[in-house]
Amino acid sequence: KSREIPTAFAPTSWQRQAFDAFRARMLLQDPQIFPCIYATKGFKANEHRCCFIDHLDTDPGSTIPDTTLDNLAAAFEEYAQNWRQFGPMTSLVVLTPLPPATTTDEWKPTLEEDRRRFWDLLRAISDRDPRSWPAQASQIVGEPSWTFRFRGERFVALALTPRYRKRQSRFCAGFVLAFQPIEIFQDLLSTPEKMASAVGKVRELTDSLDDVPYSQDVVAVGEGRQSVSSMFFLSDDDESWDSLYNKIRSG
Repeated sequence: KSREIPTAFAPTSWQRQAFDAFRARMLLQDPQIFPCIYATKGFKANEHRCCFIDHLDTDPGSTIPDTTLDNLAAAFEEYAQNWRQFGPMTSLVVLTPLPPATTTDEWKPTLEEDRRRFWDLLRAISDRDPRSWPAQASQIVGEPSWTFRFRGERFVALALTPRYRKRQSRFCAGFVLAFQPIEIFQDLLSTPEKMASAVGKVRELTDSLDDVPYSQDVVAVGEGRQSVSSMFFLSDDDESWDSLYNKIRSG
């Protein structure tokens, strides 16, 4: 639970520093309010569940150890089985070490490398799913009906990263992955009026933060006009960034 983390880790530990950075992002007030209002409410209600993964160097030549990927998939499996017990606005938040204050002149992390890392991690989670992909569900990431799945449950995902400059709505001091079960949106956005109100509020907050136009890749969950994958990892301009994979599973 998010409220237990400050007592579980020393203030100087990378886990505590990563959590403190994420908490600061969630709790910023006007005019820097985090646009995903349900994620913010879930955090304040202690409905978030956090896991920590190390060895995530964004050097494009590096390889994430299998033990790190196994631990991430194990945390996701536990969450996928139990999320209904955590509250109506729950999220799984994956936190990683904050980047060093300085980097070498030879190599500096980029947003494109974070994008690659994000999609590689989603593939690694999916490849470790103990269940087969549902036969009736599309495996093509770009199709409007596609969603990320694990143990048969459906999720949306998003990335926050310190590499954003213009799109401050997706900025965080550390690289973060967040997952929300789609079922919670079916309750929160159950009527056209609720959906219109939520979408309008998110757009208003996003526009107040970003120095780029509101992305057309951001879709309301359940709208069905395009794949939700289009909003998982946004570019820092008006370019559309689709998934790096046609199918999320490598097999």
